[in-house]
Amino acid sequence: AFVFGDRPTAPAALRSWNRLPAFREALQECDAAARALVSTPLSQLVLEGLAADAPTLEVALTAIAGQYAVARAWIALGVEPLAGVTGHGVGEFTAALCSGLF
Repeated sequence: AFVFGDRPTAPAALRSWNRLPAFREALQECDAAARALVSTPLSQLVLEGLAADAPTLEVALTAIAGQYAVARAWIALGVEPLAGVTGHGVGEFTAALCSGLF
C-alpha cells in the first residue's frame, strides 16, 4: 500500500529521487497543472523547501507534488501498491491521483 500524509516531505529527503526520470516527469506534470495557482514552480518548492510563512495552498500543493512524484518513481521501479492507496488530509488527494481518480 502507498500511504500519503498531510504535510510536505523535507526537501533533503527528496533530492536523491530527482535523479530518476519518473520523479522529474511527475514534478513537471505538477508544475504544469499548478502554474496558474502558485507563482513558484512546485518542483522548486519540493526540492528547495517552503518559506516559513508559505500560503496554505502552496503548502498543500507542494505536499501533493512531492508525494505523487515519489509514488510515480516507485511505480517506475516496479513497486506497485497492491493493497491500494490511502491518505490523510491533503494526502487523500495524492491517493486519488495515484489511483487514477483524477
